[in-house]
Amino acid sequence: MERKKRKVEAENQQFLAEWTDFYCFTLPNHVGALPVCLICQQTVAIIKSSNLKRHYETKHKSFSEKYQLGSNLRKSKIENLYLSYSTSTQIINKAMSEQEKCTETSMRISWIFAKHMKPFTDADIIKECMIEAGNALFDTKNDIMEAIRNIPLSTFSNTRNTELFSKENHSNLIQSLSATDYYALAMDESCDKTDTTQLCIFVRYFDSTSEQFVEEILTILLLLGTTCGEDIYKTVIEYFEIYKLDMKKLISLTTDGAPSMIGNKKGFLYNNVRWLSKGFVLQRFFAILDEIKLFLSSSDQLCAKDYLDSLEIKEHVISIAFLTDIFKHINDLNFKLQGKGKLVCHLLSEIKCFSTKMDLFCEDIENERLHFPNLNTVLDDAENNNDIDLNQFINFIKKLKSEFEDRITGFKNIENVVQILNT
Repeated sequence: MERKKRKVEAENQQFLAEWTDFYCFTLPNHVGALPVCLICQQTVAIIKSSNLKRHYETKHKSFSEKYQLGSNLRKSKIENLYLSYSTSTQIINKAMSEQEKCTETSMRISWIFAKHMKPFTDADIIKECMIEAGNALFDTKNDIMEAIRNIPLSTFSNTRNTELFSKENHSNLIQSLSATDYYALAMDESCDKTDTTQLCIFVRYFDSTSEQFVEEILTILLLLGTTCGEDIYKTVIEYFEIYKLDMKKLISLTTDGAPSMIGNKKGFLYNNVRWLSKGFVLQRFFAILDEIKLFLSSSDQLCAKDYLDSLEIKEHVISIAFLTDIFKHINDLNFKLQGKGKLVCHLLSEIKCFSTKMDLFCEDIENERLHFPNLNTVLDDAENNNDIDLNQFINFIKKLKSEFEDRITGFKNIENVVQILNT
Protein backbone atom coordinates (compact mmCIF):
# COMPACT_ATOMS: atom_id res chain seq x y z
CA MET A 1 0.00 0.00 0.00
CA GLU A 2 1.42 3.36 -1.06
CA ARG A 3 2.13 5.80 1.80
CA LYS A 4 0.48 9.17 1.58
CA LYS A 5 2.86 12.09 1.55
CA ARG A 6 2.30 14.64 4.26
CA LYS A 7 1.85 18.23 3.27
CA VAL A 8 3.85 20.91 5.05
CA GLU A 9 0.66 22.88 5.78
CA ALA A 10 -0.82 19.84 7.53
CA GLU A 11 1.92 19.71 10.18
CA ASN A 12 0.67 22.87 11.93
CA GLN A 13 4.06 23.58 13.53
CA GLN A 14 4.15 26.24 16.22
CA PHE A 15 7.14 28.43 16.93
CA LEU A 16 8.44 27.89 20.50
CA ALA A 17 9.85 30.82 22.47
CA GLU A 18 12.83 28.72 23.62
CA TRP A 19 14.05 28.42 20.04
CA THR A 20 15.10 32.08 20.18
CA ASP A 21 17.59 31.25 22.94
CA PHE A 22 18.67 27.93 21.42
CA TYR A 23 19.00 28.93 17.72
CA CYS A 24 18.71 32.77 17.62
CA PHE A 25 15.49 32.73 15.59
CA THR A 26 12.33 34.82 15.87
CA LEU A 27 8.92 34.64 14.19
CA PRO A 28 7.51 37.92 12.72
CA ASN A 29 3.98 38.79 13.79
CA HIS A 30 2.04 38.50 10.52
CA VAL A 31 0.12 35.83 8.61
CA GLY A 32 2.28 33.35 6.73
CA ALA A 33 5.50 34.47 8.45
CA LEU A 34 8.59 32.25 8.45
CA PRO A 35 11.26 32.08 11.17
CA VAL A 36 13.99 34.71 10.73
CA CYS A 37 17.55 34.30 11.92
CA LEU A 38 18.52 37.25 14.14
CA ILE A 39 22.17 36.91 13.15
CA CYS A 40 22.00 36.86 9.33
CA GLN A 41 18.34 37.82 8.71
CA GLN A 42 17.73 34.71 6.58
CA THR A 43 14.55 32.63 6.78
CA VAL A 44 13.90 28.89 6.79
CA ALA A 45 11.18 27.24 4.75
CA ILE A 46 9.42 25.31 7.53
CA ILE A 47 8.73 26.00 11.19
CA LYS A 48 10.56 22.97 12.55
CA SER A 49 13.17 22.67 15.27
CA SER A 50 15.42 20.53 13.06
CA ASN A 51 15.48 23.16 10.29
CA LEU A 52 16.39 25.94 12.70
CA LYS A 53 19.06 23.81 14.36
CA ARG A 54 20.61 22.84 11.03
CA HIS A 55 20.83 26.48 9.95
CA TYR A 56 22.31 27.57 13.32
CA GLU A 57 24.94 24.82 13.51
CA THR A 58 25.92 25.13 9.86
CA LYS A 59 26.24 28.91 9.52
CA HIS A 60 26.70 30.23 13.07
CA LYS A 61 28.78 27.60 14.87
CA SER A 62 31.19 30.24 16.17
CA PHE A 63 28.31 32.11 17.85
CA SER A 64 27.69 29.27 20.31
CA GLU A 65 31.38 29.13 21.11
CA LYS A 66 31.57 32.87 21.84
CA TYR A 67 28.20 33.11 23.60
CA GLN A 68 27.61 30.02 25.71
CA LEU A 69 24.06 28.71 26.02
CA GLY A 70 22.44 29.88 29.27
CA SER A 71 24.97 32.64 29.93
CA ASN A 72 24.01 36.24 30.63
CA LEU A 73 26.33 37.34 27.83
CA ARG A 74 24.36 35.24 25.33
CA LYS A 75 21.05 36.52 26.67
CA SER A 76 22.22 40.13 26.37
CA LYS A 77 23.55 39.57 22.83
CA ILE A 78 20.29 37.99 21.63
CA GLU A 79 18.28 40.88 23.14
CA ASN A 80 20.47 43.37 21.26
CA LEU A 81 20.06 41.39 18.03
CA TYR A 82 16.28 41.30 18.47
CA LEU A 83 16.16 45.04 19.20
CA SER A 84 18.21 45.77 16.10
CA TYR A 85 15.92 43.53 13.98
CA SER A 86 12.74 45.14 15.36
CA THR A 87 14.04 48.66 14.74
CA SER A 88 15.01 47.89 11.15
CA THR A 89 11.66 46.25 10.35
CA GLN A 90 9.74 49.17 11.87
CA ILE A 91 11.67 51.62 9.70
CA ILE A 92 11.01 49.51 6.61
CA ASN A 93 7.30 49.13 7.42
CA LYS A 94 6.92 52.85 8.08
CA ALA A 95 8.72 53.70 4.84
CA MET A 96 6.53 51.25 2.92
CA SER A 97 3.37 52.64 4.51
CA GLU A 98 4.31 56.23 3.69
CA GLN A 99 5.31 55.27 0.15
CA GLU A 100 1.99 53.45 -0.36
CA LYS A 101 0.11 56.57 0.75
CA CYS A 102 2.15 58.73 -1.63
CA THR A 103 1.49 56.29 -4.47
CA GLU A 104 -2.25 56.28 -3.70
CA THR A 105 -2.25 60.09 -3.72
CA SER A 106 -0.51 60.10 -7.08
CA MET A 107 -3.09 57.66 -8.49
CA ARG A 108 -6.00 59.76 -7.21
CA ILE A 109 -4.59 62.92 -8.78
CA SER A 110 -3.98 61.12 -12.07
CA TRP A 111 -7.59 59.90 -12.02
CA ILE A 112 -8.81 63.49 -11.70
CA PHE A 113 -6.53 64.54 -14.58
CA ALA A 114 -7.97 61.80 -16.79
CA LYS A 115 -11.57 62.55 -15.76
CA HIS A 116 -11.22 66.21 -16.70
CA MET A 117 -9.06 65.43 -19.77
CA LYS A 118 -6.18 67.62 -18.63
CA PRO A 119 -2.65 67.27 -20.09
CA PHE A 120 -0.18 65.10 -18.18
CA THR A 121 2.38 67.89 -18.17
CA ASP A 122 0.26 69.86 -15.67
CA ALA A 123 1.20 67.38 -12.94
CA ASP A 124 4.33 69.34 -11.99
CA ILE A 125 2.23 72.49 -11.59
CA ILE A 126 -0.21 70.68 -9.27
CA LYS A 127 2.65 69.53 -7.06
CA GLU A 128 4.08 73.05 -6.93
CA CYS A 129 0.65 74.39 -5.92
CA MET A 130 0.37 71.78 -3.15
CA ILE A 131 3.77 72.75 -1.73
CA GLU A 132 2.87 76.45 -1.72
CA ALA A 133 -0.49 75.69 -0.08
CA GLY A 134 1.25 73.61 2.60
CA ASN A 135 3.71 76.41 3.33
CA ALA A 136 0.88 78.90 3.75
CA LEU A 137 -1.56 76.76 5.75
CA PHE A 138 0.49 74.77 8.25
CA ASP A 139 2.79 76.05 10.99
CA THR A 140 4.31 72.70 11.92
CA LYS A 141 4.90 71.59 8.39
CA ASN A 142 8.08 69.52 8.18
CA ASP A 143 6.31 66.15 7.95
CA ILE A 144 3.57 67.53 5.70
CA MET A 145 5.94 69.15 3.25
CA GLU A 146 8.15 66.07 3.17
CA ALA A 147 5.12 63.89 2.38
CA ILE A 148 4.06 66.24 -0.44
CA ARG A 149 7.55 66.22 -1.92
CA ASN A 150 7.59 62.42 -1.85
CA ILE A 151 4.41 62.16 -3.96
CA PRO A 152 5.46 60.70 -7.34
CA LEU A 153 3.79 63.36 -9.45
CA SER A 154 5.32 64.17 -12.81
CA THR A 155 4.53 63.87 -16.49
CA PHE A 156 6.00 60.35 -16.55
CA SER A 157 4.23 59.11 -13.40
CA ASN A 158 0.95 60.67 -14.53
CA THR A 159 1.24 58.88 -17.86
CA ARG A 160 2.08 55.59 -16.16
CA ASN A 161 -0.85 55.89 -13.73
CA THR A 162 -3.26 56.64 -16.56
CA GLU A 163 -2.02 53.59 -18.46
CA LEU A 164 -2.68 51.47 -15.37
CA PHE A 165 -6.22 52.88 -15.12
CA SER A 166 -6.77 52.16 -18.79
CA LYS A 167 -5.61 48.55 -18.51
CA GLU A 168 -7.75 48.00 -15.41
CA ASN A 169 -10.86 49.50 -17.04
CA HIS A 170 -10.31 47.49 -20.21
CA SER A 171 -9.87 44.29 -18.22
CA ASN A 172 -13.11 44.94 -16.30
CA LEU A 173 -14.94 45.70 -19.55
CA ILE A 174 -13.75 42.44 -21.13
CA GLN A 175 -15.00 40.53 -18.07
CA SER A 176 -18.38 42.26 -18.29
CA LEU A 177 -18.70 41.44 -22.01
CA SER A 178 -17.82 37.81 -21.30
CA ALA A 179 -20.58 37.65 -18.69
CA THR A 180 -23.33 39.47 -20.61
CA ASP A 181 -25.70 37.68 -22.97
CA TYR A 182 -25.56 40.12 -25.89
CA TYR A 183 -23.82 43.31 -26.94
CA ALA A 184 -23.87 45.81 -29.80
CA LEU A 185 -20.94 47.55 -31.48
CA ALA A 186 -20.42 50.88 -33.24
CA MET A 187 -17.30 51.49 -35.34
CA ASP A 188 -15.79 54.69 -36.66
CA GLU A 189 -12.64 55.04 -38.75
CA SER A 190 -10.55 58.20 -38.37
CA CYS A 191 -6.98 59.53 -38.38
CA ASP A 192 -4.96 61.00 -35.51
CA LYS A 193 -2.69 64.05 -35.76
CA THR A 194 0.16 61.89 -37.08
CA ASP A 195 -2.08 60.73 -39.96
CA THR A 196 -2.27 57.19 -38.55
CA THR A 197 -5.56 55.46 -39.35
CA GLN A 198 -7.45 54.28 -36.30
CA LEU A 199 -10.62 52.29 -35.76
CA CYS A 200 -12.65 53.30 -32.72
CA ILE A 201 -14.94 50.55 -31.42
CA PHE A 202 -17.74 51.39 -29.00
CA VAL A 203 -19.81 48.77 -27.20
CA ARG A 204 -23.26 48.79 -25.61
CA TYR A 205 -24.46 45.99 -23.34
CA PHE A 206 -26.70 45.26 -20.37
CA ASP A 207 -24.85 45.02 -17.08
CA SER A 208 -26.66 42.51 -14.87
CA THR A 209 -24.88 43.79 -11.74
CA SER A 210 -26.08 47.39 -11.98
CA GLU A 211 -29.14 46.39 -14.07
CA GLN A 212 -28.42 49.20 -16.53
CA PHE A 213 -27.39 49.53 -20.16
CA VAL A 214 -23.76 50.57 -20.41
CA GLU A 215 -22.01 52.35 -23.28
CA GLU A 216 -18.21 52.36 -23.30
CA ILE A 217 -15.34 52.72 -25.75
CA LEU A 218 -14.02 49.21 -26.15
CA THR A 219 -10.73 49.85 -27.92
CA ILE A 220 -8.89 51.87 -30.54
CA LEU A 221 -7.19 49.69 -33.14
CA LEU A 222 -4.41 50.89 -35.42
CA LEU A 223 -4.94 50.18 -39.12
CA LEU A 224 -1.50 49.92 -40.67
CA GLY A 225 -1.16 49.74 -44.44
CA THR A 226 -4.35 49.63 -46.48
CA THR A 227 -7.75 50.24 -44.90
CA CYS A 228 -10.17 48.35 -47.09
CA GLY A 229 -13.00 46.34 -45.59
CA GLU A 230 -11.00 43.12 -45.58
CA ASP A 231 -8.18 44.72 -43.56
CA ILE A 232 -10.63 46.16 -41.04
CA TYR A 233 -12.38 42.81 -40.73
CA LYS A 234 -9.13 40.94 -40.02
CA THR A 235 -8.05 43.52 -37.44
CA VAL A 236 -11.36 43.33 -35.58
CA ILE A 237 -11.49 39.52 -35.65
CA GLU A 238 -7.91 39.32 -34.38
CA TYR A 239 -8.79 41.59 -31.43
CA PHE A 240 -11.84 39.48 -30.53
CA GLU A 241 -9.79 36.28 -30.69
CA ILE A 242 -7.04 37.69 -28.46
CA TYR A 243 -9.51 38.62 -25.72
CA LYS A 244 -11.73 35.56 -26.31
CA LEU A 245 -14.90 37.56 -26.95
CA ASP A 246 -17.80 35.57 -28.34
CA MET A 247 -18.89 37.00 -31.71
CA LYS A 248 -22.15 35.06 -31.43
CA LYS A 249 -23.26 37.55 -28.77
CA LEU A 250 -23.00 40.41 -31.26
CA ILE A 251 -26.56 41.44 -32.19
CA SER A 252 -26.00 44.82 -33.83
CA LEU A 253 -23.23 46.63 -35.68
CA THR A 254 -23.34 50.34 -36.52
CA THR A 255 -20.87 51.99 -38.90
CA ASP A 256 -20.46 55.44 -40.42
CA GLY A 257 -21.57 54.24 -43.85
CA ALA A 258 -18.14 54.61 -45.47
CA PRO A 259 -17.43 52.43 -48.54
CA SER A 260 -14.77 50.47 -46.64
CA MET A 261 -17.46 49.51 -44.16
CA ILE A 262 -20.48 48.77 -46.34
CA GLY A 263 -19.09 48.27 -49.85
CA ASN A 264 -20.74 45.48 -51.77
CA LYS A 265 -17.40 43.96 -52.79
CA LYS A 266 -14.79 44.64 -50.12
CA GLY A 267 -16.81 46.29 -47.39
CA PHE A 268 -16.47 45.25 -43.76
CA LEU A 269 -20.09 44.12 -43.67
CA TYR A 270 -20.03 42.67 -47.19
CA ASN A 271 -23.56 43.84 -47.92
CA ASN A 272 -25.57 47.00 -48.43
CA VAL A 273 -26.13 47.78 -44.76
CA ARG A 274 -26.89 51.38 -43.92
CA TRP A 275 -26.56 53.15 -40.59
CA LEU A 276 -29.70 52.81 -38.50
CA SER A 277 -30.41 55.23 -35.69
CA LYS A 278 -32.36 54.34 -32.58
CA GLY A 279 -35.34 56.27 -33.92
CA PHE A 280 -35.51 54.32 -37.18
CA VAL A 281 -35.12 51.02 -35.34
CA LEU A 282 -37.95 51.94 -32.98
CA GLN A 283 -40.19 53.04 -35.85
CA ARG A 284 -39.62 49.76 -37.65
CA PHE A 285 -40.10 47.77 -34.45
CA PHE A 286 -43.36 49.53 -33.61
CA ALA A 287 -44.66 49.20 -37.17
CA ILE A 288 -44.31 45.39 -37.12
CA LEU A 289 -45.21 44.90 -33.46
CA ASP A 290 -48.05 42.51 -34.24
CA GLU A 291 -45.80 40.40 -36.49
CA ILE A 292 -43.16 40.28 -33.75
CA LYS A 293 -45.72 39.01 -31.26
CA LEU A 294 -46.82 36.35 -33.73
CA PHE A 295 -43.24 35.26 -34.28
CA LEU A 296 -42.54 35.06 -30.54
CA SER A 297 -45.70 33.04 -29.91
CA SER A 298 -44.58 30.44 -32.47
CA SER A 299 -40.96 30.31 -31.30
CA ASP A 300 -39.69 27.42 -29.18
CA GLN A 301 -36.89 29.50 -27.63
CA LEU A 302 -36.98 29.69 -23.83
CA CYS A 303 -36.68 33.47 -23.76
CA ALA A 304 -39.39 34.02 -26.40
CA LYS A 305 -42.20 33.65 -23.87
CA ASP A 306 -40.63 36.26 -21.57
CA TYR A 307 -40.34 38.73 -24.45
CA LEU A 308 -43.91 38.04 -25.53
CA ASP A 309 -45.23 38.51 -21.99
CA SER A 310 -43.40 41.83 -21.81
CA LEU A 311 -44.98 43.04 -25.06
CA GLU A 312 -48.42 42.07 -23.78
CA ILE A 313 -48.11 44.50 -20.89
CA LYS A 314 -49.98 47.70 -21.75
CA GLU A 315 -47.53 50.02 -19.98
CA HIS A 316 -44.58 48.57 -21.92
CA VAL A 317 -46.24 49.11 -25.31
CA ILE A 318 -47.18 52.67 -24.35
CA SER A 319 -43.55 53.37 -23.39
CA ILE A 320 -42.36 51.98 -26.73
CA ALA A 321 -44.83 54.21 -28.56
CA PHE A 322 -43.62 57.28 -26.68
CA LEU A 323 -39.95 56.50 -27.36
CA THR A 324 -40.73 55.94 -31.04
CA ASP A 325 -42.28 59.42 -31.28
CA ILE A 326 -39.64 61.31 -29.26
CA PHE A 327 -36.73 59.70 -31.09
CA LYS A 328 -38.32 60.61 -34.42
CA HIS A 329 -38.20 64.26 -33.38
CA ILE A 330 -34.54 63.86 -32.43
CA ASN A 331 -33.80 62.21 -35.78
CA ASP A 332 -35.54 65.06 -37.60
CA LEU A 333 -33.28 67.55 -35.81
CA ASN A 334 -30.25 65.45 -36.63
CA PHE A 335 -31.21 65.44 -40.31
CA LYS A 336 -31.66 69.23 -40.35
CA LEU A 337 -28.15 69.71 -38.94
CA GLN A 338 -26.54 67.62 -41.67
CA GLY A 339 -25.70 68.33 -45.28
CA LYS A 340 -23.68 70.88 -47.21
CA GLY A 341 -24.34 74.60 -47.43
CA LYS A 342 -25.63 74.95 -43.86
CA LEU A 343 -24.51 78.14 -42.14
CA VAL A 344 -23.77 78.18 -38.43
CA CYS A 345 -26.53 80.73 -37.85
CA HIS A 346 -29.07 78.33 -39.38
CA LEU A 347 -27.79 75.43 -37.28
CA LEU A 348 -27.98 77.47 -34.11
CA SER A 349 -31.52 78.52 -34.98
CA GLU A 350 -32.59 74.86 -35.40
CA ILE A 351 -31.05 73.95 -32.05
CA LYS A 352 -32.75 76.78 -30.17
CA CYS A 353 -36.04 75.97 -31.88
CA PHE A 354 -35.85 72.32 -30.80
CA SER A 355 -35.08 73.33 -27.21
CA THR A 356 -38.21 75.52 -27.15
CA LYS A 357 -40.23 72.81 -28.86
CA MET A 358 -39.59 70.40 -25.97
CA ASP A 359 -41.64 72.68 -23.69
CA LEU A 360 -44.46 72.35 -26.20
CA PHE A 361 -44.07 68.56 -26.13
CA CYS A 362 -44.71 68.52 -22.35
CA GLU A 363 -48.00 70.39 -22.79
CA ASP A 364 -49.02 68.36 -25.82
CA ILE A 365 -48.73 64.99 -24.05
CA GLU A 366 -51.49 65.90 -21.60
CA ASN A 367 -53.76 67.29 -24.33
CA GLU A 368 -54.24 66.27 -27.97
CA ARG A 369 -50.80 64.65 -28.45
CA LEU A 370 -50.46 66.00 -31.99
CA HIS A 371 -46.69 65.54 -31.83
CA PHE A 372 -47.00 61.96 -30.53
CA PRO A 373 -49.13 60.06 -33.07
CA ASN A 374 -48.00 56.57 -32.03
CA LEU A 375 -48.57 57.28 -28.36
CA ASN A 376 -51.97 58.76 -29.14
CA THR A 377 -52.99 55.69 -31.16
CA VAL A 378 -52.00 53.28 -28.39
CA LEU A 379 -53.80 55.29 -25.73
CA ASP A 380 -56.96 55.52 -27.84
CA ASP A 381 -56.97 51.75 -28.40
CA ALA A 382 -56.22 50.91 -24.77
CA GLU A 383 -58.95 50.26 -22.27
CA ASN A 384 -58.96 52.12 -18.96
CA ASN A 385 -56.11 54.38 -19.99
CA ASN A 386 -56.92 56.78 -17.19
CA ASP A 387 -54.51 54.89 -14.92
CA ILE A 388 -51.56 55.61 -17.25
CA ASP A 389 -49.04 57.94 -15.62
CA LEU A 390 -48.14 60.49 -18.31
CA ASN A 391 -45.92 62.37 -15.88
CA GLN A 392 -43.17 59.83 -16.49
CA PHE A 393 -43.02 60.96 -20.13
CA ILE A 394 -43.09 64.62 -19.16
CA ASN A 395 -40.22 64.06 -16.74
CA PHE A 396 -38.34 62.22 -19.49
CA ILE A 397 -38.68 65.21 -21.82
CA LYS A 398 -37.61 67.62 -19.10
CA LYS A 399 -34.48 65.57 -18.40
CA LEU A 400 -33.85 65.34 -22.13
CA LYS A 401 -34.06 69.12 -22.42
CA SER A 402 -31.70 69.60 -19.49
CA GLU A 403 -29.12 67.27 -21.01
CA PHE A 404 -29.63 68.84 -24.42
CA GLU A 405 -28.95 72.32 -23.07
CA ASP A 406 -25.87 71.10 -21.22
CA ARG A 407 -24.47 69.75 -24.47
CA ILE A 408 -25.03 73.00 -26.40
CA THR A 409 -23.68 75.32 -23.71
CA GLY A 410 -20.71 76.17 -25.93
CA PHE A 411 -23.00 77.69 -28.58
CA LYS A 412 -24.00 80.47 -26.20
CA ASN A 413 -20.42 81.76 -26.31
CA ILE A 414 -20.71 82.49 -30.04
CA GLU A 415 -24.38 83.52 -30.11
CA ASN A 416 -23.58 87.25 -30.40
CA VAL A 417 -21.17 86.60 -33.26
CA VAL A 418 -23.79 84.49 -35.03
CA GLN A 419 -26.38 87.28 -34.73
CA ILE A 420 -23.94 89.72 -36.37
CA LEU A 421 -23.29 87.30 -39.23
CA ASN A 422 -27.01 86.73 -39.68
CA THR A 423 -27.80 90.45 -40.09
